[in-house]
Amino acid sequence: APSLALAASLAHAAAPTAYVTTENAGVGVIDLDNLSLDKTWDVGKDGPRGLSLNKDGTRLYVANKATSDLSEIDTSTGKVVRRVKIGKNPEFVRVFGGHAYVTYEPGESGGPPKPGEPEKDDDDANSPPAEIAIVDLKSMKVTHSVKSGHETEGVEFSPDGKLILVTNE
Repeated sequence: APSLALAASLAHAAAPTAYVTTENAGVGVIDLDNLSLDKTWDVGKDGPRGLSLNKDGTRLYVANKATSDLSEIDTSTGKVVRRVKIGKNPEFVRVFGGHAYVTYEPGESGGPPKPGEPEKDDDDANSPPAEIAIVDLKSMKVTHSVKSGHETEGVEFSPDGKLILVTNE
């Protein structure tokens, strides 16, 4: 099933714009005035998942399952301009204060089950906890990562930015 995520940018387009990812199709650019798909950026081979815009809407950061990285997309061209390796199964991205916070599952083996094998239970309580990679957006390098809960699915910040709040599956 495709994963969908949404971010809105009012700063970079004449019409309000939303960006939506689908793991096998890429990034959809939606014109919110007409509620129509304006174009699709062809990054489906990367397995795009979670996404977040920078403050001025000029860059879109996308967690990519197939390439295990974070890509930086120029929203004026739809082209990937930089990448940084994150780890297995990167999923959620939140940009805050010049950094991107990207969830990933260091203990996951990844990939579909082999024919005849049962589907893997990714909710195994004994698997290692998720981590959050912290990426400096100036250098596009992971500065460090922090352990989180099991299957971290979302990240948000307290208003003063001192606390990271996470949701775990």
